[in-house]
This record gives sequence, structure tokens and C-alpha cells, in this order.
Amino acid sequence: MNCLWEQIMLEMQVQMEKMQTSKTAEIEAQVEMHVTQLQDTMQAEKEQELASLKQCYSHNNKNGQVQQLLKERLDITQDINIITHELADVAEVHKYKYEDGPGPDPTNLVFDLTRNHSTPWNMFILNLLTQELQERCVEEQWVIMQSDNYILDILRDCYK
Repeated sequence: MNCLWEQIMLEMQVQMEKMQTSKTAEIEAQVEMHVTQLQDTMQAEKEQELASLKQCYSHNNKNGQVQQLLKERLDITQDINIITHELADVAEVHKYKYEDGPGPDPTNLVFDLTRNHSTPWNMFILNLLTQELQERCVEEQWVIMQSDNYILDILRDCYK
């Protein structure tokens, strides 16, 4: 009878060890799953923050690049300087508007400050500057490329 009793106790001990091993494996699997989820969440948050920083850098960099382009092409160092900048010849602007004139001189850009930014004369200049900035973006291999409309909006804001 003792032998039977010992055998039963041994079997119970084996079963308990199996249950503990099984429970330990289950807990380890749950911990591993939670760790993986946390790592994924942290990675997603990190990527989102990085994208946000890149966007912020890109916007600030684009504004800086627009200012640099205006300084190089028009000798305008601040937005307010557009107002005091040399004016386009009214007769030339009129001729260009009615397709009788050549339009702005790409080597000597001057805005028509008697009108808003959306006149054919001013849009020619803004589009030319946008194209130049996009070319610079490609040449210098900027990290984030922006649409022409985005850059044009920055230029329009400078003109206002």
C-alpha cells in the first residue's frame, strides 16, 4: 500500500510540475506578447514624432530657403522689403497682360506692386521663383520634397 501511495504522490508531483511548467510558459508567452505590443507602440510613436519633427524642419527650412532665394534674386532680406523694392514698369505690365509684351525679365525680377500677387506679371515671377526653388531642392537633395503649391503659398505670403 505504501508503494501505491508513493506512486500516487509521485504522479501528483509530476502533474504539479507539468502544470507549473505550463503556467510558467503561458505567463512567459503573455509577457512576451505585451513586450512586443509595447515595442510596437513605442516604435510607432517614435516614427510619428520623427515625421512631425521632419515636417517642422521642412517647413522652417522651406521658409528659410524662400527667404534666401528672395535675397539672392531680388535683394529682399525681409518680407517688408518687397514694398520698397523697385517697381515694374506700368506700361510693360500692361503690354504683358494683353500679350503684347515680353513680360518680366528673368535676370532682373521686379514685382507689379500696384496689383495683388495673382496678376499674370506677378504670377510669372512667383512661378519662376517656385521653379528655381524646386530645382535647388533636387540639386541639394533635400530630405522632404514639397509641392509647387506649398512653395507658391510661402511666396504669396511674402508678397502680401
